[in-house]
Amino acid sequence: MVGTFFCIASCLVGMILCWMDKTADKQEGKTEAVKTGEDMISMKDLKLLGVDYWIITISCVLNYMALFPF
Repeated sequence: MVGTFFCIASCLVGMILCWMDKTADKQEGKTEAVKTGEDMISMKDLKLLGVDYWIITISCVLNYMALFPF
């Protein structure tokens, strides 16, 4: 019962925060950014990442795969 209460309460608080954020954006006059062609990310950009990135990524994935079952 306590866990269910906290889940429902956190969901409600999250919705209230979203509403407050949208209201604040309207008051400040912020609008959504328009994405141009250079802002878009494509799968071709993955080859630009270095070998160091891929080694760290694979290391993290393998470590978490080994630890999460336990």
